[in-house]
Amino acid sequence: MRMILWSGLGAAVLFLTIGGVWMLSLPAAPAALAAPPITREEADSMIAALKPPKRERPLIAIIGAN
Repeated sequence: MRMILWSGLGAAVLFLTIGGVWMLSLPAAPAALAAPPITREEADSMIAALKPPKRERPLIAIIGAN
């Protein structure tokens, strides 16, 4: 029983050591860059493109299953 406990403790220490070395070997995080400003014309054209199309009659869809 004592051997099993020491083996489990050794495995946990080995796992934590390998994990710590791996974390230290990772490259540094890149600096966050600010998004470039959006012009008013670009914002207006995007909003206009997202508007639903105008139809003379509404579209009605009926879904049924037998």
